[in-house]
Amino acid sequence: MPPQPAPSPEPGEPYTLSDLMPGPTPPAASPPAQRTGAWTTVGAGVAVIVGSFLPWASITVPIVGTVTASGTDGTDGWVTAAIGALLALHGAATLRKRLPITVDTLAVLAGLSVAGIAVWKIVDLRSSVEDMRRQMSANRDEFGFADALANAVHARVGVGLWLLVAAGLTAAAYVGYTIVKRR
Repeated sequence: MPPQPAPSPEPGEPYTLSDLMPGPTPPAASPPAQRTGAWTTVGAGVAVIVGSFLPWASITVPIVGTVTASGTDGTDGWVTAAIGALLALHGAATLRKRLPITVDTLAVLAGLSVAGIAVWKIVDLRSSVEDMRRQMSANRDEFGFADALANAVHARVGVGLWLLVAAGLTAAAYVGYTIVKRR
């Protein structure tokens, strides 16, 4: 921002020190679109962290009951939580200043990796349940108990995985938008 010329006093009035010394220049505000994208990235990062601790799957098996697993029951949830923290930090840093394009590109890849891990887990869950059903049905009995038990096994994708998909894609989209907008 170029320095502003000092205002001239009314004719016949002397200059004051405040007329001669410019005040502090306010910091350059980031454009509204950049702030919106940065806050969205912060929110997406926090959502990824929350989604890592929420239930990822619940499996109902006759006699055994329902078993629920969250992401932090294994290492994948801790990985996604760490990536979520990095995404939130990226958004917070973007609020303060423009980051290099390589850092923004890494943030896009981080968001896509979270969504990719979640989709992989969803596909893996459904595949594992189908394999379990096939193994249970392979042991044919003459009364059909194995088939009945196999058909009674149900799996549900938990809210945590769906939140990871949505938050990861949201972060990738907004950071990608700021990259495209910058060019």
